[in-house]
This record gives sequence, C-alpha cells and structure tokens, in this order.
Amino acid sequence: MQYHHHALLVMFWLWNHLAYALLARTTAINKPLISLPAEGSTIVSGKQFTFTYTVSDACYEAYSPFSVLLLANPPSGLSPSGALMDADVLFSFGNYTAPNFGLPPLQDTSPPPTALTTPVLTGMEGSQVYLAVIETIMGCPPNGQTTYALTANRVIYGASE
Repeated sequence: MQYHHHALLVMFWLWNHLAYALLARTTAINKPLISLPAEGSTIVSGKQFTFTYTVSDACYEAYSPFSVLLLANPPSGLSPSGALMDADVLFSFGNYTAPNFGLPPLQDTSPPPTALTTPVLTGMEGSQVYLAVIETIMGCPPNGQTTYALTANRVIYGASE
C-alpha cells in the first residue's frame, strides 16, 4: 500500500511539472509583431514613420515594457539577460511600456508611440537596416521568471528628399 501511495505522489509531482512546462510552452506561442513599418518599407532620414507594435503579452502581465532599436544587421537572438547578440545598434528610439487588458498607462513610463522619427545616419542611404523591438516579459510560470521576445522588420533607409 505504501508503494502505491508513493507512486501516486511521484505521478502527481511529474504531472505538475509537465503542466508547468506545457503552460510555459503554450504562453511562448504569442509572438510580438511590428505591423508598421512593414517588411521592405522605406523609412526616410529625418522624417516620421508610422509605428505599430503588438506586444506578445506571453505571460499575461499587466504591462509590457519594450525597447525599439534600429540595427545595421539582422538580429541573431538575445542573451538570457535580454541583450542583443551579434547586432550593431545604429540608433535607440527609446523604451516604452504598453498597458494590457485596457489598463491605464503606467505612471512615469512612456506609452507606445504611434510614430517614430528616422535618425539622420550619414552614408546609410539605400541600405537595408532592421527595426527591432525587444520586449521584456515578466512573471512567467512556473516561478515568475523574466524572459525576452525579439522581433525585427527589414526596412530600407532612404535619403531625405
């Protein structure tokens, strides 16, 4: 009888850990998306462009902080601390925090922009660059750890008119 009880406890323990792993895997399916500027669009030096970003909200947190960057090359990934690996940052547009679930903007943070201004970068005209977003995802199961999401769109850096 004791063996049967022990086996049930082990099975329960395994089931809980499997459920957490599946939950973590399931929540990671939500992918961040840069809708605008679209892949292959041209952004013009010194001019504003429309910016639309959909957060991953992978762990259903109340607020989703993210950074917007312009890169010289496609990002290959992120380190466990959220730092870019093998990417040359040309410009940082800043850090923003998107409220989720209809919550009001978080005090003392910048809300997501609807437009960004293309920096003036000498010698980059006609080059492919990458508009990238790094999102910080907090409070993920099973222990509330922090993870990061990365997305990027290839855009053409155009000369000012």
